[in-house]
Amino acid sequence: MLTVRRLYVYLVAGASLAMLVTGLVQVGAATLELLLGSGVQATYRQTVATFGAAVLVGLPLWLLHWSYAQRLAAREPAERAATLRRLYVYVVLGSLLISIGIFAETLVADVLLLALGTDLEPGSSMGTRLARTAWELAVVAAFWVYTFRIAAADRRAVGETNGSATLRRWYAYGTQFVALLFVLTSTAGLLDTILMNLLDAAQVVRAAPAVATGVAQTIVGLTIWLFHRRWTAIGGIADEDRRTTLRAVHGFLIVAIAVAVTLASIGQILHWLLARLLGVPVPGSSTGGDALTALVGPLASAIVFGAAWALIRLSLARDAAGTEAVRQAGVRRLYSHLVALVALATLAVGAAGLLWTLVDQLVGLGTPLSPNDVRDQISLSVTLVLVGLPIWLLHWRPAPALGERLALSRRLYVFAALLGSVLATLGSGVYLASQLLNLALAVGGDRQAVEIGHALSVLLVALAIAAYHTQVLRRDNAQRAAEESQTVEAVPAPALTATPAATPIVVEIVGASEAEVRAALSTLPPDVRWAVRL
Repeated sequence: MLTVRRLYVYLVAGASLAMLVTGLVQVGAATLELLLGSGVQATYRQTVATFGAAVLVGLPLWLLHWSYAQRLAAREPAERAATLRRLYVYVVLGSLLISIGIFAETLVADVLLLALGTDLEPGSSMGTRLARTAWELAVVAAFWVYTFRIAAADRRAVGETNGSATLRRWYAYGTQFVALLFVLTSTAGLLDTILMNLLDAAQVVRAAPAVATGVAQTIVGLTIWLFHRRWTAIGGIADEDRRTTLRAVHGFLIVAIAVAVTLASIGQILHWLLARLLGVPVPGSSTGGDALTALVGPLASAIVFGAAWALIRLSLARDAAGTEAVRQAGVRRLYSHLVALVALATLAVGAAGLLWTLVDQLVGLGTPLSPNDVRDQISLSVTLVLVGLPIWLLHWRPAPALGERLALSRRLYVFAALLGSVLATLGSGVYLASQLLNLALAVGGDRQAVEIGHALSVLLVALAIAAYHTQVLRRDNAQRAAEESQTVEAVPAPALTATPAATPIVVEIVGASEAEVRAALSTLPPDVRWAVRL
């Protein structure tokens, strides 16, 4: 019954709040336009009639249901700590934050354009636009601050456990994840624009709209990210979250994306350089022939995402440093295996692409590829191999120490590599079999030999990766079995006793010293026999 009541109260409160905020934003913006002389009387009346109704209906509904929820929370601590209440709070915070980001980006970009002396589209008024955007931002930000204070008050009053804490972490780290990706993308684009203008025309103001938009996106995204990062890095929140899975997953997702973009960007640069060395006039199908157009964008992405890679790696190391040695080692292993998996995928694509191109030239019949196209494809595939192979060798350890060989992250890496290679083997094998059947049945065209070669190219690379990681898995399993057999010790049965011998129990304890283990075992009954094997 309580759950149904909460569901009703918070659903109505959320819907009426959305209606109220939308109405206030639109009515206020239309009023400002009219007062500043940019609005039309008929349009203003229509706006007030439509969105004024939203305010008149939404305001009393929200006040009625939210005040009721607040009274219940004041009387009953269980109500204040309810998961549905926290769900309402963090959904409202996330929704309002999206609007804050949009309005703040528009406002900052317009201010920068005004500072650069750039006009907006013809017929528009900068003052009216700034006033309208400032009003929209102020309304949304006021409700966000109010809701954030409600969440903080609830947390101080009754704390956060289980579902409540999980919802707060989803909001906090989901926001950080999206905001940081937004910052990295906008910063890379901004750096690309600035470098292009500096190198091409020695001026940045010529691209004022693009620069203003990039700076605004970077500033707004960075502000949101830094605020939430600081919020989760101080006080009790940091102590609670440092050991949580969601915080670590957020960091490792950013690392995976940063690694992938960095490797891809470096690959683009090396591909262009290698293709030009091989005599290709215009490497790649989407880049220009000049070095400026082809290299500045990837260079900007490599710089920005490479810096993020290093930053998040340090952040993960700092989080692990405040925990026990076992967790520190686990974070390091997970990072290494994650990077190794991304590098392995890059290496596999490059190797398969290289075989694919060679097949086209060796057995291709009438394949429409010019010499420049062939050199371009070869340079791209070789670049992927040159980028992926050293990164994989740097992070992958084929014969590590026992603790790392038995680590969960290593098994996840091995099974992920096996899964990808087996799926590629399955797909290419089926396609190869179909082409062979077509050949046997005299069905198919002139490119049948090429298609068979393509399937073989993918199949060979997938089989090589699967075979190697199968051997790794076998060695790891053999080492695991040997380690488990060493921990089993025989306990002799007491001599001349009428009672049956007790079954030995083997307990593995991690994270305690020998003295602590012996002190704990000394409390067992005196007739219990035990031994400690290190």
